[in-house]
Amino acid sequence: MASGFDQMPSQAQQISEDSVSQISTELVETPYEYSPLSGDEIRLFQIEPSDYEDDQIRASLVHMRLRSTQAVGYTALSYTWGEANASESVTIDNKTLAIRPNLSAILRRLRSLAYKLLWIDAVCINQGSPRERSDQVIRMKAIYSGAGSVVVSTGATIEPLNELSRLLSLISPVLEVGQQDPQVYTILNDESMQDALVWLSRDEYWKRIWIIQEFAIGSSIELLIGNCVISSKKLGMLIRILHTQGLGEAWHGIDVIFSIRDSWQKDTPFRLLDLLYRTRKSRCQRRHDRLFGVLGLVQDGLKYLPEPNYEASLEDIAMSITRSYIVKYSLDIILLGSHHPASLALPSWSADFFRFDRWPPEERVVDGILNPQSRTTGVTQADVSFQGSALLSSARHVGGISSLGMIVSDPEGSAYPMHNDSFERHIKCSQIVQELGRLLGGVPDRGILREYIDIRALSLFALSKDLDSSFSSDQAKWIRGNRDFFTGVQTLHRHASEISLLRCELSFNVRHVWPYNRRMAKLWHKEDIMPYVLEKNMRLMLVDSEEVGMGWAQQNAQLNDQVFVIPGCSVPVILRRRQDGTYHLIGDAFIPGADGLWKNTKAEDLVHVKIV
Repeated sequence: MASGFDQMPSQAQQISEDSVSQISTELVETPYEYSPLSGDEIRLFQIEPSDYEDDQIRASLVHMRLRSTQAVGYTALSYTWGEANASESVTIDNKTLAIRPNLSAILRRLRSLAYKLLWIDAVCINQGSPRERSDQVIRMKAIYSGAGSVVVSTGATIEPLNELSRLLSLISPVLEVGQQDPQVYTILNDESMQDALVWLSRDEYWKRIWIIQEFAIGSSIELLIGNCVISSKKLGMLIRILHTQGLGEAWHGIDVIFSIRDSWQKDTPFRLLDLLYRTRKSRCQRRHDRLFGVLGLVQDGLKYLPEPNYEASLEDIAMSITRSYIVKYSLDIILLGSHHPASLALPSWSADFFRFDRWPPEERVVDGILNPQSRTTGVTQADVSFQGSALLSSARHVGGISSLGMIVSDPEGSAYPMHNDSFERHIKCSQIVQELGRLLGGVPDRGILREYIDIRALSLFALSKDLDSSFSSDQAKWIRGNRDFFTGVQTLHRHASEISLLRCELSFNVRHVWPYNRRMAKLWHKEDIMPYVLEKNMRLMLVDSEEVGMGWAQQNAQLNDQVFVIPGCSVPVILRRRQDGTYHLIGDAFIPGADGLWKNTKAEDLVHVKIV
């Protein structure tokens, strides 16, 4: 008979329920084991709904063919992994998979917002299988482009982000900056809002290499801001507003990510080297990912790297890409080899594509490789071969370096400028001006403007008194340091004093030049010369050759290094001879007239070099 009180369970019932509870606990604690993927399959994370945020996260991992996934409408997650300790877990098909705290918090928020079918790299890829990771990297582009939306979750705390969501709700991405709600500018002056903006701009999410591809490729990007989901277009407009308020500097790194997305959505092609350089400040846990993380965005990646391979060494991949680049595109890629330390297990001709964050190449070198402005050897193709880790090529020897100038980054008291004693070059003052003018100019070879520029170039070094305040400290340092560039050959300062005679061994009077073309003379004003020189960050050099004279040398060049012109390379290169007769690549050089030297080269002028 039923009563108002629940009946106590019998001993048999209690034992039975305890046994079921124990069995259930054992099932939950059983580690999840991945079933292998086949063909073009991927896994999707199907999360079970719950009314309580603290409930255990339960889900299933569903295998689907990649070409079928768009029909089911999944969401791809873009986030930062956070701390390495996988101290939390999710229950997948009644088994346990350890996950990191950051992902656990994100999944709870997405569950509360009724997201059901997700693609998450940390869960949907078996991270314990290098082979599977390599296979899935190839599919990342298709996964993120095929998602109905990409949800971006930063790691910042909820409170300041809730403040930010209030601001973003007022912004319209379809209106121009000046047409936005006036409340936007009022809120921007609020201290708590400024704190929220600082949190977001400094968030680790923006520093992760993989998010660049994830952010760029997705057709629709949603930001998980606090407990709201907001279009990324609103954040893009906010950044534009911040720039107009003088607050945009802190957002430079995020600007790069948005600009890459904008270019991708407009079908602007990216090249591997360009994107590696632009993303050099991004971070990754595995060095392989510095390159693999952008492969889906570049048009030429598969030309040089047929497939990602986490099991191959960084050095083997770097040399393989460099070889492929030389064969399929240009020998100029060897100029990146000078930017990594010799202690790495890489030959000096091979670029290190995985450590641009630690040893970034010079921007002018990258730009010169991507957009060569000169072709020293014309249409002549590279004629190289490989012998183990050595590169073999024919080359035209130009000469050894006999003098080197200083650069602004040289410490005080450095030995620069310097020269060797094995070579003396007897030149006239007019030759000095002409060579210096050609180096710094990029102007006509003859005419009044050419003659004026020759004088202007020399006058920088001819001042008997100190430089005036219109020169920056770096500009003044460079000029003072290089006044004695020709010491031991012929001192530039001494010959420049002939300017006081206003003739300088040229067939015109400098007094006639200045009033004749004062407007054009502005092209060679000292403020125009020096930024060009400092940006170049190369050393003035003299080469012991009767055919060429003054030039620019890569900053690591030393006296007695040798300058060569190598077929297929856009600029001359500097090589350092080793005791065994092989050469170490130092970097690039610029010598006016090097292209003419190559045109006059005969077969007997060529030598063979082995670069290691």
